[in-house]
Formats: sequence, C-alpha cells, structure tokens
Amino acid sequence: MDATPKTTPQSSAASSDLKSLLAAELIGYTNLFDTLKQEKRLLIERNFDEFAEVLETKHHLITQLNQLSDHRLKVLAALKLEANDDGVMNLIERQPEFGRQLLVDDWQSIKSLVESCNRQNEVNAKIAHRAQATSQQILNILKGAPLKQALYDKRGSSGGADSGLTITRA
Repeated sequence: MDATPKTTPQSSAASSDLKSLLAAELIGYTNLFDTLKQEKRLLIERNFDEFAEVLETKHHLITQLNQLSDHRLKVLAALKLEANDDGVMNLIERQPEFGRQLLVDDWQSIKSLVESCNRQNEVNAKIAHRAQATSQQILNILKGAPLKQALYDKRGSSGGADSGLTITRA
C-alpha cells in the first residue's frame, strides 16, 4: 500500500498558494535583511536624512511579511495542519515530488533569513541605543547638567559621582 499522501483539489490549490507564498516570503525577507543592513550603515554613519526613508521601507516590508504569514497560516488551518514548521513541512510533503525539493529549499532559506533578520535587528537596536546615549551625554554637557559616572568612592561603593563639567568649564 502506498503511504504517499494523495493530492486533493483543495490541497492542489494550496500547493499553488504555497509555492507563491514561499516565493513572496523569500523575496520579502531578503529585502528586509538588505534593508536592515542599510539601516545599520546609516546608524553608524549617523545619516538621519536617509534613515527615515529606510524606516518607512522596513515598516512596509514587515507589514507585507505579516500579511503573507497570516495567509500561510490560513492555508495550513484550511488543511487542518499545525500552524508551525511541522505543518509547513507536512504540506510540502503533500506536494508533487517534482517541485518538492525547491519548496523545502525555499522554506529553509526563509527560516534562515528570519534568524538573520532577528540578529541584525538586535545589532541595530544596540547601535541605536548607544547613539542615543551618546547624544544624551553630549546634550547634558552642552546644558551643563551633571554627569553621572559609575565611579567608586573611598568606601568602595559605586554611587554615581556627579561631575558638573560643562562645555564652558571643561
């Protein structure tokens, strides 16, 4: 007896949907990763003129990817498959053998790109936080606000040592 899942009209439509969805997600995550690398470059260069445009592109891509993901989850639900990696792999296994490996490769690439995007976004957040902290320190110096430095006093406690240095007194 053949254990290969049979293709039904409903799963055949899902096949076409799956192929186009994975292709669209692959393109979307590739574009998002490229945008995140551009965002990093602009953060490092402190090029805030182009930064707003990149943020808009990033927001648009994330919105598109969320819509594609929602659609993929609906396809899985319609076929009573789990809404996770196992469900996608189960759906891929139901596809004709001819294009199955391409679908597996696309799905693996998508998962890898999602991880890369997450790592790049974390790096960008750290760079942005550091730039914000540096800018705040510069503003405090210009305003003459006391600087809080984590220095040790004569008792060894790490209470912040106030420094009232300003640009005019430094």
